[in-house]
Amino acid sequence: MVGVNGRGNGHASMFAGMPDCEIGYICDVDERAMAKTIDAVAKVQTQKPKGEKDFRKVLEANIALLTQQTLEIDPKNGHILNNPEAQKFWSKEYEKGWEPKV
Repeated sequence: MVGVNGRGNGHASMFAGMPDCEIGYICDVDERAMAKTIDAVAKVQTQKPKGEKDFRKVLEANIALLTQQTLEIDPKNGHILNNPEAQKFWSKEYEKGWEPKV
């Protein structure tokens, strides 16, 4: 779950209580909101979710789960160095002038 201050907190608890649904990460820049939601979700599901302030780290963890690989990330540009297949999940072609500046 990303953005859990207020309504997001309620959504996280609701999803965590659903069968066949488990919240793996709580992501928010506000550490207090993140901690509050982690505690709320931990009361509803068996596994306590991890907390992360940086959304990119959550995406990297998801790609690692999809590929069943430990990923080596270039800290300068965020590219995945050791797995070309995983990099395909991370990559996107942009039109000239719209490329992100990392």
